[in-house]
Amino acid sequence: RLGRPVGLWGLRLGGLLALDCAAALQPARLLLWQPVLDGKGFLTQFLRLRVAGDMLGEGGATEGGTGALRAQLQGGTPLEIAGYELAPALAASLDAISAAKVNPPCPVDWIEVVVSSERPLPPAAARVSAGWETQGITVRTALVPNAPFWSTQEIEESPAMAAATVELLQGVPA
Repeated sequence: RLGRPVGLWGLRLGGLLALDCAAALQPARLLLWQPVLDGKGFLTQFLRLRVAGDMLGEGGATEGGTGALRAQLQGGTPLEIAGYELAPALAASLDAISAAKVNPPCPVDWIEVVVSSERPLPPAAARVSAGWETQGITVRTALVPNAPFWSTQEIEESPAMAAATVELLQGVPA
């Protein structure tokens, strides 16, 4: 047995998956970088990549759009989307998870990328964070003005995200 992990760190969808795993793993802390808050919405956006690809390809538009693709997944058929195979079980799990419905078992450090440092935490993130805090969960947020580096095709470094992470983690008791 591996024992209790010191912490879990997740970026975007990995943040939502870290939240989902945290109940079972009982980490000491969670570090979330720009976490996806709703698995169902994320899956819909991912399926739209397939619909758009089909529309641009020789096949024309996908019959039924994302609804038809969801039906295929629910029927047990994996889908290839943007070079990745999406397993039906993963799609079903994504459809079922929402950060607002998860109560993390530990303190959460949350770093959100914003266009400008004057911008507040986005409304959906603020609602989730406030909901956790009403449950007694400590949530520390940091807003980092930065480009959304996860959406580029090239490898990009984000010194601002790294600095915000170090600053948050330096305040963690040993």
